[in-house]
Amino acid sequence: MSDDDLDGEVFGRRLVRLAQKHAARAVLIRMDGVTYVSSRGLGKLVALMKQLKPDGEVVLYGLRPNVREVFAITRLHEMFAIRDLSEFPPDLDLPADGSPIVVEFPDAVVIAYAPTGMVF
Repeated sequence: MSDDDLDGEVFGRRLVRLAQKHAARAVLIRMDGVTYVSSRGLGKLVALMKQLKPDGEVVLYGLRPNVREVFAITRLHEMFAIRDLSEFPPDLDLPADGSPIVVEFPDAVVIAYAPTGMVF
């Protein structure tokens, strides 16, 4: 996935499509590489969360202080589960090219993703 793909529409559609296709109950996003989040990116995350409701969740790991502040100001920290990077499941080996992975468990499907840069 290229940096262009990570921005805006493609990012949002790709994760929503994966969530629909696999009936995912959780999307885990490793955010430690994200330096900037736009309102458009926040909208994509909200759309993804709505796709997973009522039983699913979007978990954001390792938000940088400036990104965490955006979530606090917009009160989206109340909508998303925000965790420290140290809590990201160590057995989820994410590809170096930034592509999301789909992991199937007996009771749930999880999508894990690690964008970088000024993604949203």
